[in-house]
Amino acid sequence: NRLPNTLSVNFPNVIGSELLAASPGVCASTGAACHSGETKLSATLAAIGLHPDIAKGTVRLSVGTPTTPDEIEQAATLLAKAWASLQ
Repeated sequence: NRLPNTLSVNFPNVIGSELLAASPGVCASTGAACHSGETKLSATLAAIGLHPDIAKGTVRLSVGTPTTPDEIEQAATLLAKAWASLQ
């Protein structure tokens, strides 16, 4: 079960916070909204058994009612470019 507007994506071999810093214009998080700003391993990711080396590259993306398909495409493109540049 999950929220229909929230997606957790893993970007291998990078640190999520560095990925987001390299993606200006993308609003996302490396943890739960209620724990934003924390840098330790997400309790949720630990609970599902995600290895810390994998969890560190996980980013939480959410969309809202006003989010357009074009904005989603732009965010995906920016994240992919940032991920490639950090490899």
